[in-house]
Amino acid sequence: MPARALTSAFCKAAKAEADRQTSYPDTKEVGLELRVTPEGRRTWYYRYRTRAGVQRRMSLGLFSSNDGRSQVDQEDCFDLEAARREVRRLRVVVDKGGDPLAERQALRDVAIAEPIKTLGDLMTSYFEACEKGRWKPRKKVKRASTLAGEKSVYRLHVEKDLGKLPLDDLTRAKIRRHLEKIADNGAGVQTNRAHSLIRGALQYAVLKLDRLPANPATGVDQVVTETPRTRVLTDAELRGCWHAIESPAGLTIAKEGADPEPLHLARSTAIALQLTMVLLQRRGEIAGMRSSELDLNHAVWKIPGQRMKGNRPHTVPLPPLAVELIKEAIVLAEERVRGIDDAPIFPGARDPASSIQPGSVSHAFRDILATLSLKDIHLHDVRRTGSTAMTSERLSISPFIRSLVLSHSDTGGGATISSTTYDANSYLPEKRRALEAWERLLKSIVGMPADNVVDLARAV
Repeated sequence: MPARALTSAFCKAAKAEADRQTSYPDTKEVGLELRVTPEGRRTWYYRYRTRAGVQRRMSLGLFSSNDGRSQVDQEDCFDLEAARREVRRLRVVVDKGGDPLAERQALRDVAIAEPIKTLGDLMTSYFEACEKGRWKPRKKVKRASTLAGEKSVYRLHVEKDLGKLPLDDLTRAKIRRHLEKIADNGAGVQTNRAHSLIRGALQYAVLKLDRLPANPATGVDQVVTETPRTRVLTDAELRGCWHAIESPAGLTIAKEGADPEPLHLARSTAIALQLTMVLLQRRGEIAGMRSSELDLNHAVWKIPGQRMKGNRPHTVPLPPLAVELIKEAIVLAEERVRGIDDAPIFPGARDPASSIQPGSVSHAFRDILATLSLKDIHLHDVRRTGSTAMTSERLSISPFIRSLVLSHSDTGGGATISSTTYDANSYLPEKRRALEAWERLLKSIVGMPADNVVDLARAV
């Protein structure tokens, strides 16, 4: 095709002609071209000639319409301006006598001789690089909880079938078939978590190790459509859950084809569940609570940024019931954590210096639901229930304050960048009034004695 000054709009709409792969050279950045397949796959290439006169065509990555941003999460994708910058960078190498394509192949040949032969080998290297901060796909170190989740996904859904597969034999079709198999086995949205993990690890092989020429997971569509949950517990469901958590003695879990089993719920785990209901914070934040984060004299819990989903510190004012529950948990753990610096409030069963796993809290909640024969309820739905109540006519708390209580970046009022970057206020009094209002409502729902009545309008 004749060369032209490519535009983002043209690249986005470009099609192959006559059912053949079609190239569209760019006149603005000589050597850059967009190649489009009949299936609609758009790939950037750089054409150049070495000092020895050898003509080269080097793939750069896929085209991405990125709405004005220079990069996207998949780092082998380029919008037009990013592709032009990459060509300018490579041209400097060529002008100095280099051969970028030959250098890439040489590195790949070395990598093939290294011990990363299978997907399992790659995953070992990927997890280690993430843990040590050598691989930061989103420009930040993965949190320990994120890595733990990825390792669980790999162990449960990937390792058995793909772990021993030679890396060079992994194709788009094999990945797609495996994901469909996971979905057919009833894994649901975990299928998409496995997809994301495989794609991320292969991206590491391409960009960090130069072990593969391209990511075979690119272009594999999401297998399971995710629908955001909207489940909100009724007052009766909240009441039933609270009473079961508070008094689990005598409750049983029905097992299909077997006799009912008694519910085993440690009081410390029960307190963690109750705190998720009172404070509306995430299970991992509750489970990982430590003594250094608490100031019970001023009824404040300061969660460090590295423990938060958004990597931003979060201050949670503690209403009276939360303070009572935390003090009870501290007494329960006192003997086990004696002599431990910065002791966990909810120590692990095997290692008292470590906190219980968030999954243990969720597992306990599922057991509670089973005793009550309640279905289609997740622990996170409790957080949504409290959030919904706050902004409803029951409490009339502003969405802005509600979002601050939950540590959401979408703070409701005003632009997000203004509220997160240019607003240094903590809004602690407003958050405290909001959580105290929610606590009073929760206590009235579960039948606990009410505190002195306080005007809820103060929480707006």
